[in-house]
Amino acid sequence: MNINPDCSNYTDPNNLVVNGQLPGTTLEATQGQVLRVTVYNRLPKSTQPDATIVSYLGGNTNAMTIHFHGILQLHSNDADGVPFVTQNPILPGDHYVYEFYCDQAGTYFYHAHVGMQERSVIGAIIVRDPNEKLSRRGMDDKKGQKIATLPAYDDERLIVLSEWYHLPRLAMEEYLLGPTFAGLLIPNSILINGRTVYAENATTKDCPGYEVVPVQRGLTYRIRVVGANLFTTSGFAIAKHQMTVFETDGTLVKPYDVDYLEVAPGQRYSVLVTADQDPSKTYAIGTEMMWTDAGVVQTNGWGLLQYQAGDSEDASMSGDGDEKTKDDASDAPAVLVYPLSTRQDITLSSTDRLYWDWRQMAPLFATKQDRNILAGSADRTIYWELGSTTLPQLPAGNFRYAINGVPFMDPTETLLLQALNSTRPQSSMTAQQLAASNGYDASLGTYPLKNNEVVDIVIQNVRETNTPCRAHPFHTHGHTHWWIASGSGKYDPETDGQVRNIPNPVAKDTTLLYADPSPDAAADDLYCGWMRLRLFADNPGYWAAHCHIVPHMFMGMMIAFEESPELIPSYLSEIINCGH
Repeated sequence: MNINPDCSNYTDPNNLVVNGQLPGTTLEATQGQVLRVTVYNRLPKSTQPDATIVSYLGGNTNAMTIHFHGILQLHSNDADGVPFVTQNPILPGDHYVYEFYCDQAGTYFYHAHVGMQERSVIGAIIVRDPNEKLSRRGMDDKKGQKIATLPAYDDERLIVLSEWYHLPRLAMEEYLLGPTFAGLLIPNSILINGRTVYAENATTKDCPGYEVVPVQRGLTYRIRVVGANLFTTSGFAIAKHQMTVFETDGTLVKPYDVDYLEVAPGQRYSVLVTADQDPSKTYAIGTEMMWTDAGVVQTNGWGLLQYQAGDSEDASMSGDGDEKTKDDASDAPAVLVYPLSTRQDITLSSTDRLYWDWRQMAPLFATKQDRNILAGSADRTIYWELGSTTLPQLPAGNFRYAINGVPFMDPTETLLLQALNSTRPQSSMTAQQLAASNGYDASLGTYPLKNNEVVDIVIQNVRETNTPCRAHPFHTHGHTHWWIASGSGKYDPETDGQVRNIPNPVAKDTTLLYADPSPDAAADDLYCGWMRLRLFADNPGYWAAHCHIVPHMFMGMMIAFEESPELIPSYLSEIINCGH
């Protein structure tokens, strides 16, 4: 579909969208409900098969899957949407039914999980607490009802951050896997709800312009921020409006005031913002790229917070970038004219801030089981060292990213289907052998996990020679994890094995591994810091874990857990006919 979200005159007729829009349709459910999503692949069979993508059904990069990011998929491993791990990709002209239980209220999103389709196949998921209405001022909170755990607010808004590249998707995939690869590409634009302005003097016809977020003076808003970025970690702020974080990755945290958010790819927040400024002015919503090779870089990802008169309900937005108030046309600034003065009032970080505010945050509450898991010791520790390698079987375009020297390669037969068809071999490795291999079973190509074991994962950041240290957001499918420790330079199990320096770990599904070289590192020291995540293996299935910089994942920085495979057939509540 031809779209021009950044008013640049660059369009791609093969750009992928969900239901004709960017971002795609917002999915909403109430905690405890079962959500059924039918995905129809209306794409043509690819006319540009790429021999380097042989694992995608002969290079057919128009095959696809959808992942519901942050949804734990309890009893529904078949709905996790990872190609050749949990399902066969959906071929052009086919469809697939995803059905899953919405077990945890919060802010999530969906995205494609094949190639670079995630550039534009994205959309928000909102799972509401059945008692959420008790946090909405003016709503009924009669005596005897459950006490609301959310802070009070009047209305809510949704902001989806994403990226736009002036390069066709297929060309981007071929570059990443091809012989001319020379580093990741910087996006041409950062989009807020699918729109921005690439150049401020643009005069493009039919330009959507900047996103306008309407508010009413005196009201407090819950603003859900979704990091659907492909590559960049975004700093996000609103001029003259402080934000109070109270949810991150679906977990409620004790309210904490921040001037700006650090939004890595895959992360989500809910913040409170009170519209308490001069309503005659318009206020900038701004972004910046953080943790780049050049440090903090200003972007063109701007939007407008605009005060409106009248009923707040009339100003509500679905978050898809298309629904605006009836007064937008007359009240909003000219669509391509940005009030530059508002940018002077915005508080964004001028430098990358190591660990941001995570060490000051704490969960709002924790279950007894969670407290016990965190208080005790892990059953074992897995060590992952990030890096790169080459594939000797490819004569050209053989550079790949890797974990412990192994780039992830798609299995020749979908792992979950093997387990359900009883054709999947069991791991024959002893506990001692698994410890010696850092938990990896090379014969299976997976990391086996036992039911209900507590596993610590130490992820070591390593830079390539002659490149700076870089940050990596790590995402675990099917599980939340707790970030319990981190340090600079190289991890030493003797001195760092018992370190616990995150005071109040928050259960999250995406955590940023920061670029944190040792202060006295030599020029040839390639180690860039480490973090320790704790995971409780309570969800039998095949689960991916990967860097959520999507090109890194696409190029191999991913693993698959094989968790309690003997329990999977009885554990799955329902298996949809995979692939149809």
